[in-house]
Amino acid sequence: GLGALAAGGPALPAAGALPRLLPRDAADARRVLVVLELAGGNDGLDTVIPLGDDAYLRARGELACTDALPLDETTGLHPRLAGLRDLYDEGRLAIVEGVGYPDPIRSHFLSRDVWHAADLGGRARDTGWLGRLADACVDGVPRPARAPAAGDASAPAETAPADAVPPDALVSLGTTVPWSCRAERVRPVALSRPAAFRVLGDDGVVSALDTAVAADDVSDRARSFLRRAYLDARRASDAVRAAAAEHVPAVDYPDSDVADDLRLVAGLLSGGLDTRVFALSAGGYDTHTDMANRRRRLLGDLDGALTAFLGDLEGHGLADRVVVLVHSEFGRRLAVNGSGGTDHGAPGPVLVAGAPVTGGRFGAPLDLTTLDDRGDPRFTTDFRDVYATLVEGWMGASSAAVLGEGRAPLGFVAG
Repeated sequence: GLGALAAGGPALPAAGALPRLLPRDAADARRVLVVLELAGGNDGLDTVIPLGDDAYLRARGELACTDALPLDETTGLHPRLAGLRDLYDEGRLAIVEGVGYPDPIRSHFLSRDVWHAADLGGRARDTGWLGRLADACVDGVPRPARAPAAGDASAPAETAPADAVPPDALVSLGTTVPWSCRAERVRPVALSRPAAFRVLGDDGVVSALDTAVAADDVSDRARSFLRRAYLDARRASDAVRAAAAEHVPAVDYPDSDVADDLRLVAGLLSGGLDTRVFALSAGGYDTHTDMANRRRRLLGDLDGALTAFLGDLEGHGLADRVVVLVHSEFGRRLAVNGSGGTDHGAPGPVLVAGAPVTGGRFGAPLDLTTLDDRGDPRFTTDFRDVYATLVEGWMGASSAAVLGEGRAPLGFVAG
């Protein structure tokens, strides 16, 4: 069947679903958002440390971080985040504190749904915030042509010239597309390995397609659509694999999954692919046990990967085009559990990095002495205001269209 034509992505997707190779000068003019989710519930109080806070020290006991890298007299970063501390000192890292939402959900899946949909109803909203953002970025561009119905000779042909296809793409690094990327117009691509993102076959397959649809009840337009879709998919797969293969990093990346993903993003951008939004996920942050050791590795991987990625972008003249958002579905409890870790909590910090970022601390720090009925600090910054800052200040879209009315951008990136 047609599904055998492609591996690592949709078999014959609409042309608008695939990254389009742009001339270098056109690609350089486009802004890019990279969203990295720390899946599992990142312990924010072990990431952005409240220095000398008695409530923190009492609650965390032996798990309290006492060797944090100070940002000022009251706040520090985990000692494995030295690269991010340097970014902060250089004004390229914004730390948004106390980020969450009302009536927090402590289920991984349901809380992720809230963050991904940017809606307190989760999947009751049938699109994701990144999908709506991508849709907003191509607003006013005609939809790709759809395949005509079999035997529908009387229906008017629905045509769209190549330059009318929405040029913006939404790429998720992984084998599946997360809810955040569900859109109405833009069709996201799940990309796990560039080598797998290919159309299998050659020009002979086009002939095979022509033969397969040569029945009397299939119109010439349907046959033409299949042929055009195949050729578009093949060109896109060639472009993706070439961009990844030809990329020569300007810096050395560490050996980790998150570094591999970010290196691929850098390769696609340096290769000139017109992708506006990338969604990535790094797992392992559900640290109920052995938290101290696990987090040293996790945060070391994050720090090395993110700083290498930004250095690579700078080396290729792309630093001014890219902003990175790092978030998690929830923070963790103030108190430790009996297994050397912390359990599911509520608010936590969000990190925003890149050359276009206005660095510093945003939002109000958590009050560790006034807790909710579950023993968690109360959130101080709505996560949708973080999104609104990026939607409006960076991507130039309407936050009302993407997130609804009433959002309050925070100012860590503007124009």
